[in-house]
Amino acid sequence: MDCVLIRVDNRLVHGQIIEAWVPFLKASRIIVVDDEVASDFFRETVIKMSVPSDVEVIIHSVEDFVKYNALQVSDNKDRVRSIILFSNVWDALRAYALGFSFEKLNIGNIYNDECRQ
Repeated sequence: MDCVLIRVDNRLVHGQIIEAWVPFLKASRIIVVDDEVASDFFRETVIKMSVPSDVEVIIHSVEDFVKYNALQVSDNKDRVRSIILFSNVWDALRAYALGFSFEKLNIGNIYNDECRQ
């Protein structure tokens, strides 16, 4: 998998991702990494419906994504340009701690109703 953007944005898939990031990066896959969305059929369906049909959408929990990524790296055949979206910094940190390594993390919209830093 060719990760062209790893981004934290609590909105996950939205207009800026679809209209700006996907074409600019020539991405053909969006991977949403979020435990809640991965366990919510309705939210998963809405996200998939919002993306053009020529862009693949995969939704994983954090742990499943790390396992999926490890398989993609070891296989080394999957060269699909992919955007990875986390809804919060804590999930990105958790994925990193579990073995998903990255050098850059793009920070988009972050909402925190607990006002933590």
